[in-house]
Amino acid sequence: MRAGHHFLIAHSYTGPAYGADTLAASLADVANPEDRQDMVASEFSFGQVSSSGAWRIERSSLPFREGADLAPSFTSQGVTLHELAPGGEPVESVWTIGFSQ
Repeated sequence: MRAGHHFLIAHSYTGPAYGADTLAASLADVANPEDRQDMVASEFSFGQVSSSGAWRIERSSLPFREGADLAPSFTSQGVTLHELAPGGEPVESVWTIGFSQ
């Protein structure tokens, strides 16, 4: 969501479901700490659009995202954000614009 020169991004975890009855039990079943982190990962990021057009994340619930420029590209269908995954590899996410004013 963008309002003036500020934006907010929220992502929730969309990975595979885990088989245990509770989150604690599901986490206990996963040995790798990074996989456990991925099970509960959500992102809430806040940033500003600079006069040069950069969309820079200033604060995030995922610290590795702070300072990133989302470098958006716009079409009539939506917006593509050029992001980095936790490991540093480039990722594109495509968002549909549902409402604009």
